[in-house]
Amino acid sequence: MDRAVIDRITEGIAVLLVGPAGDEHECDASQLPEGAGDGDVITVTSEGDALVIGGIDQQLTDARRADVAERLARLRDERAGGRFG
Repeated sequence: MDRAVIDRITEGIAVLLVGPAGDEHECDASQLPEGAGDGDVITVTSEGDALVIGGIDQQLTDARRADVAERLARLRDERAGGRFG
Protein backbone atom coordinates (compact mmCIF):
# COMPACT_ATOMS: atom_id res chain seq x y z
CA MET A 1 0.00 0.00 0.00
CA ASP A 2 1.19 3.48 -0.83
CA ARG A 3 -0.05 7.02 -0.30
CA ALA A 4 -1.06 9.71 -2.77
CA VAL A 5 -1.83 13.39 -2.36
CA ILE A 6 -4.70 14.89 -4.31
CA ASP A 7 -2.93 17.71 -6.09
CA ARG A 8 -5.99 19.13 -7.81
CA ILE A 9 -9.37 18.30 -9.27
CA THR A 10 -10.25 19.98 -12.56
CA GLU A 11 -13.29 19.29 -14.71
CA GLY A 12 -13.93 15.93 -13.06
CA ILE A 13 -10.32 14.73 -13.31
CA ALA A 14 -8.23 14.26 -10.18
CA VAL A 15 -4.45 14.59 -10.37
CA LEU A 16 -2.72 12.45 -7.76
CA LEU A 17 0.91 12.64 -6.66
CA VAL A 18 1.74 9.04 -5.76
CA GLY A 19 4.46 7.73 -3.50
CA PRO A 20 7.61 9.40 -2.22
CA ALA A 21 8.62 10.47 -5.74
CA GLY A 22 5.28 12.18 -6.33
CA ASP A 23 4.59 10.39 -9.61
CA GLU A 24 1.63 12.06 -11.30
CA HIS A 25 -1.45 9.98 -12.07
CA GLU A 26 -4.89 11.04 -13.27
CA CYS A 27 -8.20 9.42 -12.42
CA ASP A 28 -11.86 10.23 -12.61
CA ALA A 29 -12.76 12.31 -9.56
CA SER A 30 -15.74 10.02 -8.92
CA GLN A 31 -13.23 7.32 -7.87
CA LEU A 32 -12.06 9.40 -4.91
CA PRO A 33 -13.38 8.71 -1.41
CA GLU A 34 -16.44 10.73 -0.46
CA GLY A 35 -15.46 14.15 0.83
CA ALA A 36 -11.90 13.98 -0.54
CA GLY A 37 -10.44 17.15 -1.99
CA ASP A 38 -7.28 19.05 -2.85
CA GLY A 39 -4.45 18.33 -0.43
CA ASP A 40 -5.95 15.19 1.10
CA VAL A 41 -3.75 12.12 1.49
CA ILE A 42 -5.35 8.88 0.33
CA THR A 43 -4.25 5.27 0.36
CA VAL A 44 -3.61 3.61 -2.99
CA THR A 45 -2.46 0.25 -4.27
CA SER A 46 -1.51 -0.75 -7.77
CA GLU A 47 -2.92 -3.68 -9.67
CA GLY A 48 -0.92 -3.92 -12.86
CA ASP A 49 -1.22 -0.53 -14.54
CA ALA A 50 -4.34 0.40 -12.57
CA LEU A 51 -4.34 2.45 -9.38
CA VAL A 52 -6.83 1.27 -6.78
CA ILE A 53 -7.91 4.09 -4.50
CA GLY A 54 -8.64 3.47 -0.84
CA GLY A 55 -9.70 5.91 1.84
CA ILE A 56 -8.49 9.22 3.21
CA ASP A 57 -5.56 9.00 5.63
CA GLN A 58 -6.81 11.70 7.97
CA GLN A 59 -3.77 11.61 10.24
CA LEU A 60 -1.33 12.25 7.36
CA THR A 61 -3.67 14.83 5.82
CA ASP A 62 -3.78 16.75 9.11
CA ALA A 63 0.01 16.53 9.50
CA ARG A 64 0.61 17.84 5.95
CA ARG A 65 -1.77 20.74 6.49
CA ALA A 66 -0.10 21.66 9.78
CA ASP A 67 3.31 21.57 8.04
CA VAL A 68 2.09 23.82 5.22
CA ALA A 69 0.53 26.26 7.71
CA GLU A 70 3.82 26.40 9.64
CA ARG A 71 5.83 27.07 6.47
CA LEU A 72 3.46 29.84 5.39
CA ALA A 73 3.67 31.44 8.83
CA ARG A 74 7.48 31.39 8.65
CA LEU A 75 7.42 33.00 5.20
CA ARG A 76 5.03 35.70 6.42
CA ASP A 77 7.28 36.37 9.43
CA GLU A 78 10.34 36.62 7.17
CA ARG A 79 8.53 38.97 4.81
CA ALA A 80 7.36 41.15 7.71
CA GLY A 81 10.96 41.24 8.97
CA GLY A 82 12.18 42.72 5.69
CA ARG A 83 13.94 39.73 4.22
CA PHE A 84 11.76 39.80 1.09
CA GLY A 85 10.70 43.35 0.78
